[in-house]
Amino acid sequence: MTKETVFTLDNVSFGYDENKFVLEKISFDVNKGDFIALLGANGTGKSTLLKILNGLIFPNEGKISFLGKDLNEKSLKDVDFKFFFRKEVAFLFQNSDVQLFCSTVEEELSFTLLQLGLPQPEIEKRVIEIAKIFDIIDFLPLSPHKLSEGEKKKIAFASLLPQNPSVFLLDELTSNLDPKNERFAKDFLKTLHNSQKTLICATHDLDFAKSFADKIAVIGQNHNICAFGETKEVLENEKLLLKENII
Repeated sequence: MTKETVFTLDNVSFGYDENKFVLEKISFDVNKGDFIALLGANGTGKSTLLKILNGLIFPNEGKISFLGKDLNEKSLKDVDFKFFFRKEVAFLFQNSDVQLFCSTVEEELSFTLLQLGLPQPEIEKRVIEIAKIFDIIDFLPLSPHKLSEGEKKKIAFASLLPQNPSVFLLDELTSNLDPKNERFAKDFLKTLHNSQKTLICATHDLDFAKSFADKIAVIGQNHNICAFGETKEVLENEKLLLKENII
């Protein structure tokens, strides 16, 4: 049975400086339920690609679509599409301080639901449910900015859940987590994957990619996709991984 295509990238190129591309001619499809690990050396554009998928920045060249509809500045000005896209796609920044901006953890978990216009009793119900799952009930009245880096990352991850998105874009999820919380995050990713959520994770951790992802996209030092395929097949290409400074 053919899987539904969530994202299609067609020759996507992007540069913060118009004379230098960070990503060049990126083309691949993401299907519903995929768990894709993005691998690449520092500076190859993994975080930038996730931001493009999240509609935070837009390609200088090429096209990207979400569920068959163009994803660009024009489409995100359409109120209905923007509401749908922001509900369905959740993004975890590598740096939690960029993501956390509310005065309390409870407000962080409530923020997106407020923007979606949910009634207050439903918001409170969902926030408590997620706080229990993540074992952060005691954190709810606290300022996220006074927490440890690992606790911030856990709160940032938890804040994606109340809206019940179908797609998770995760930038170095396990960085700054202590062993206990890293185990929790990985177990929770398995739960999301088993429930047919679509997951795209930028990571430097090959063991993580091998254990959890079913597909791998390698962004080469030339800022293009130099390998995309089943995890086992890509990770067995030691010559490629050495060439691209991944191992």
